[in-house]
Amino acid sequence: MTKIKSYTSATKSAKVTIGLALSALLLGGLLLRSGRLSWQPLWWDEGYSVYFATETLSQMFWLTARDIHPPLYYALLHGWIALLGGPEPLVLRTLSVFIGFLALPTMYWLAATFFPTRRRTALLALTLLLVSPIHIFYSQEVRMYGLAMLLGMASTACFWLMMQVQQTQAASHSSPGQPSLTASARDRNARYWVGYLLFTTLAIYTLYYVAFLFVAHLLWALWHFRKRLAACRPLITAQLLAGLLYLPWVTYTAVQLQSYVSDKIAADNDAAIGPTRYLLQHLVAFTGGHLVHQWLPLTWLRYGGLVAVGLLGVGALLQWLRRDLHRQNEIQTSSLEQAAPAALVSILLIPSAISFVINLFLPFAPEGGERLLLFVLPYFLLLLAFAIQQNWRWQLGFPALLLLMTSALAGVFSFYTLPRYSDRDYRPVVGQMLQQGAKGDAMLAIFPWQVGYWRAYTAHPLRVLSTAGQSNAPGPQPLLIGQGAIEWNDQVKGQIQEALSQGALWFPEPLSLGSNLPLQIESFLRNQNKGVTPDGAIRDVNLENRWANPTTRLTAWRWLPQPQLAPLDVRFGALTLNAAGMAPDRVESANRPLAVRLRWQVAADAIGHGYQVSLRVQDDSGRVWASRDLPVARQDELSTTKGALFVPQTAPAEFEMLTGLLIPAGIPPGAYQIVVGVSESQNTTPVADGAGESSVAPLFPSGQATPFVQIGALQINVPTAPLPAFRLPIQHGLEPVVQRQGVAFLGYAGFDAADSLLAGADFTMVLFLQNRLDGSPPSRNLYVSLLDDAGVGVAGWEGWPLPAYPSQQWGAGALVQAPIEFALPATLESGAYRVITGLLDPDTGEKSPPVALGAVQIRQRPAFFDAPTMTHPLTDPVQFGSHVQLIGYDLTPSPTGEQIDLRL
Repeated sequence: MTKIKSYTSATKSAKVTIGLALSALLLGGLLLRSGRLSWQPLWWDEGYSVYFATETLSQMFWLTARDIHPPLYYALLHGWIALLGGPEPLVLRTLSVFIGFLALPTMYWLAATFFPTRRRTALLALTLLLVSPIHIFYSQEVRMYGLAMLLGMASTACFWLMMQVQQTQAASHSSPGQPSLTASARDRNARYWVGYLLFTTLAIYTLYYVAFLFVAHLLWALWHFRKRLAACRPLITAQLLAGLLYLPWVTYTAVQLQSYVSDKIAADNDAAIGPTRYLLQHLVAFTGGHLVHQWLPLTWLRYGGLVAVGLLGVGALLQWLRRDLHRQNEIQTSSLEQAAPAALVSILLIPSAISFVINLFLPFAPEGGERLLLFVLPYFLLLLAFAIQQNWRWQLGFPALLLLMTSALAGVFSFYTLPRYSDRDYRPVVGQMLQQGAKGDAMLAIFPWQVGYWRAYTAHPLRVLSTAGQSNAPGPQPLLIGQGAIEWNDQVKGQIQEALSQGALWFPEPLSLGSNLPLQIESFLRNQNKGVTPDGAIRDVNLENRWANPTTRLTAWRWLPQPQLAPLDVRFGALTLNAAGMAPDRVESANRPLAVRLRWQVAADAIGHGYQVSLRVQDDSGRVWASRDLPVARQDELSTTKGALFVPQTAPAEFEMLTGLLIPAGIPPGAYQIVVGVSESQNTTPVADGAGESSVAPLFPSGQATPFVQIGALQINVPTAPLPAFRLPIQHGLEPVVQRQGVAFLGYAGFDAADSLLAGADFTMVLFLQNRLDGSPPSRNLYVSLLDDAGVGVAGWEGWPLPAYPSQQWGAGALVQAPIEFALPATLESGAYRVITGLLDPDTGEKSPPVALGAVQIRQRPAFFDAPTMTHPLTDPVQFGSHVQLIGYDLTPSPTGEQIDLRL
């Protein structure tokens, strides 16, 4: 009795230990998959996922029938978005995290099913999947590969359980004295069969390639039960029924899918991958992940998994030579468990081989193409776990495990530290269009993923910054000009003209994909600058033209009346502004466009030099409220210039510029000036298209002390209807929005925690406010304070920055930009200071509870107290202001015509 009791206690203790270890691993796996979900931008394929999932289900099915993947994942994502409230990137990625987390206990179940007497193998396989960088990658990516892997694992586990039942039944038939299947076993077999049918059907509705997994199931079963093929009947029946359930989709999509694949293979023009490269790419991806770190030692660590696979292969060969492959140390195992390694090899290699053959005839080699075989990753890792345990006593298991863990952790580190897709990040693109757009505007999209980006990146600001009664689709609205490959034609032209007749047309031009369509569209828009109407009174005016990232140029266009010119004679170096005009002269601060027309005279000495024009909207104090910098160029040259335009030899003596300037939301009503300045490039050669910014220096007009000249007066009025808060050019939004006495503090611009300011410099920022009361708020001032670590104020400002627009004049829902500027004390010590703000009652001095904005880094100015040695000391120092004296200088003699070296 004592021995039985001791054995029972030990068994319970072992179960508790395994349970605790399993719980810890699952928690660690969840945390490892949940980090930095909002850090990386979406990429093209994820944009497609969002696009499909945000359509109606009927439209989604129609669209995916013409895509390269089945609809189940998109349908699940559709429901997930509906459940959690919107297609924000964080919401989208949490579905992948959830699926990736479910794969962890499923991996343990799968391993325990294949090796029921080897719990350590199951825990080891779970650990390898937990730290797998490629699985972590697809546990965050908004794609279907993780779901296909999960469903494939569940299907394979059910398959193996079915095979165990068939193995037991085969043993009973081979031994006449043994009873056949019990009722309980038959019930279990029925459950496994239903599970296999369910998971297999769901898997093939998720990813086409996963069908190769079920081919492997069938081939292995036919071989294993080749002497009793009747044992395969349940498997064949389940697969046939799954095929029948899949037949409606195949019938619906076959023709479109064949056409899509043919077009894509022809368009991508990829070369087939050879067997060695194909094998190495998948081994490296499965052990070290997709990403290659720039730090060379980390790159080499990533390849440690290859060495580990080699070591385990050597160990397997040695065991095979000693005929020790299936020897179990004092453990009796079933013949099916003995067959598990061979079955796993078959399940791994058969889909991989089929995929490789397809690559030879239909080459498709995108970056990260190993994802198509992610569904075989669990069997690869389970084989590694089995091989590690088998080779442990050969002194090969531990170093192989160490190498695999090192390789995986190097891949995980790269995953969480390497920026991805930064050259195609659409977050600032969508943010600008949403902030500067207006109702009636359109975003021209030539690819569906652009629409997906728009829906994903606008979901959050629309939710956070919209108030009751405001439309959740305020514009720009996505205008997708077609599905699939689109060519320039009259239909595309008609869609563009229709959009321009309603408002501005925003066009994020994808210029890295080899398509001529973006440039053809832009050429059409530029040519309309000559006149939309026969008399030329209405013209297509460019409102924006900038490189948003290395692959995307954002342009915007609007039909506007052509301004009338007024004569001028202002000389900026070799350029003379002969005439200028602007229209209209009254606008609302609601992203309304202003057309500016400039006529330039080009002197002969301008040839070979680059010039940039600056347009500014400023108030009487000189504060700039809106601006735009663009090359001094004709309208038809705008797309091929960046920074400053280098005047060619064939430059005309005179030409005109017609451009647009948006008046942002939140500018207080009042009288403003439109001023123009010119800068000359300091570069000796033109800046390549999309390459970077040119260095420019301002030119002062003849006879003026300032670099700007006024070309018109502008009256800005408050919008007739309140605008949503996301129209404000907020750099750092507050979440949640903080409200004080009916005034909402929405965010700020002007300083960043990553930047630093010098002590004694000016601290400048803009607060973005909104009136949330039904009427006007009472008279209020603002306060801004910098607090040290102890919470003590070390600098600050109090007052109201808009004397002509006090809070009593704000209408309901009014948006306000409040500029703040004050000098920091020169004695501030280096460090981080918290910035707070709030409302101040001008009559009582009472302050509202503070609103925390963020932190600013202050650097103390370096001070030198040793007297300098000067070649030319001044006997009578010259005083500049109240703080600075000129006490001498050094002047290095130079030949005539050369640059002098002067130190003050």
